[in-house]
Amino acid sequence: MHSVECPIFARMDPKPSGFEEPRPEYSAIIPLRLLSVRQLDRDLWQRIQLLSDHIQDMTEEEKEMWKVSNAIEQKYRMRKL
Repeated sequence: MHSVECPIFARMDPKPSGFEEPRPEYSAIIPLRLLSVRQLDRDLWQRIQLLSDHIQDMTEEEKEMWKVSNAIEQKYRMRKL
């Protein structure tokens, strides 16, 4: 499954490393994997679409991460990632 994000992280400069501290770059992994599911497994994507986002319950930090995820999705759609 990590093959989805590996090419993207490989092109990053500087490359993220270590797991001792939170790395904002790693927050892109789940959105990238979900986007690949949308392309590779339409049935699973339809089930994922049924999940609720609970955005009204998010903290301000979580809302910022949501914006980052949306920006990643936009770039992915335009094939800039």
